[in-house]
Amino acid sequence: MNVPPQPELASTVLSVCREKGHLSGQDMETIARSLHIPTSLVYGFCSQFPEFTRPPGRPLLRVCMGPACAAAEPDADMERAMSGLESRADVLRVAGLTWPHGSPTLAVRLPGEEERMVQGYRANQLEELAMNLDRKDLSAYPFPEAMAEYEVAGVDRGEMSPWLASLVGREPFLPPDAVAVREASRDPSPVYELLEGECVFPIPLPQSGPPEILVCDTVGPSTEGSVDLLVAQACPHVVAAGTVLAAAATGAKKVVFFVPWDRVELEADLRRAAEEGAAAADLEWEVFPGPTYIPCHREIGVAAFMQGMMLWRAASICGRDGPMRLHPPTLVCGASTLWKVPWVLGRGGGKEGWKERLTLLAVGPKGVTRWVELPPALSVAELVARLSDAVLNGGRARALYLEGKENRIYPEAADRVGIPYGTRRLVVLGEDTHIAGWARRMLSAAEEECCGGCTPGRTGPPAAASILDSAARGEKGEGMREVAIMLERAELLALCPQLLRTFSVVRECMEFFPEDFSFRSGGGEQTERMVSGSGNTHGMGGRR
Repeated sequence: MNVPPQPELASTVLSVCREKGHLSGQDMETIARSLHIPTSLVYGFCSQFPEFTRPPGRPLLRVCMGPACAAAEPDADMERAMSGLESRADVLRVAGLTWPHGSPTLAVRLPGEEERMVQGYRANQLEELAMNLDRKDLSAYPFPEAMAEYEVAGVDRGEMSPWLASLVGREPFLPPDAVAVREASRDPSPVYELLEGECVFPIPLPQSGPPEILVCDTVGPSTEGSVDLLVAQACPHVVAAGTVLAAAATGAKKVVFFVPWDRVELEADLRRAAEEGAAAADLEWEVFPGPTYIPCHREIGVAAFMQGMMLWRAASICGRDGPMRLHPPTLVCGASTLWKVPWVLGRGGGKEGWKERLTLLAVGPKGVTRWVELPPALSVAELVARLSDAVLNGGRARALYLEGKENRIYPEAADRVGIPYGTRRLVVLGEDTHIAGWARRMLSAAEEECCGGCTPGRTGPPAAASILDSAARGEKGEGMREVAIMLERAELLALCPQLLRTFSVVRECMEFFPEDFSFRSGGGEQTERMVSGSGNTHGMGGRR
């Protein structure tokens, strides 16, 4: 059945969720009657987002499954303790908690109360949490910090990029005037170069048809300790100005700021900033609350939610071309990309700086987090030296995980590191990290991040996880090369690029850390590298 988009569906669902904190079956029937659409359509749409449909009256646990938290190896006692919590609360395993936090972390909430954080937990802390849930008393746990003010490592204030200096210094920022807007429209090439470097999907040129809507996504592609959210909260006026100028450069008729539905203060800040920034451009604008977690490729999922579309349907339309294929054509950019636009257009000398130094959040094995600025290509020895004082605290790295537009992992023994443009975070996996176990937990997170609209998305992550489990038990089955081929084919056959974000990293883990994977095929244990001669090198440069 060809169901047209229902843009009013999302806003109606959000208004009910904000009023009641959840959606019941009766709420969905009421929404369907008010919009004159089938009840099944409302049920199908809402069921895609567990944060809207959780049962009321029960405690809620959200367990972070992001890459930094996945590096914390769970033992049998922790798994038993987590099972005990599942009988006391609804447990949601999410791709990453957006709040700043250590590793591992879960968020817990009693009905009618604010969410609290349990950080760096082990089995005994989980058992204690179970007792506190029975007593309905969570006062021992802190509330999450809305925003962390991380230090900058290895860069003097005068040497920082102007956008990082604006964040660290909280410098006042004037909204763009009509002259700046006209200049962005007259020469959009710097903005196009930035967007092409940092966005996943092709950026349409003005002559091929501009986007009707430019969306600033304040969560971005990586939800764990979201850099985009951090930037949007710290510099709402800069992000709003960058969004307006990017709209002028791309010819968009409307800008939308997509914010998590439970970040009311951020919504208010962006409204104030947008009112000032959009005035000079005579643009239509809107702040659009939505779900934090979208089980789909992020850029497609944001556009689909705004239009009230099923995620699988949006993925089938967008494919590898992105939400510009939807109606209206939509361009989705992360807040951390739009944050740089005012300087890319020449303000404060940052026109070429974004290509020469990449601004990342570095996360150490013990949760120490610092801002760093790095060139797009450097030796591993140089990178580890820069990170040593910043986040390692005397420890050693086993691997470096880069997260953002595309995800990569490098062994500590690699010669060179190429950091893709659009990278948000660098997560250091410590020397005691078991890479096969980490990759297995990343696959578990990938199961929660696919919409299920295609067979590779539905079956790929659990099938790959099952193979790794069998290998860990020493059972005979597929060899390492066969598993890598299966993952690569699943990436190619999937509707959208979402699987690539995890599967490419799992393949790199098998390539660079074969000793952690006990694959047994018909010929016995197999630990050779999948690609001959690729052990100590990796793709270079900022883009590939």
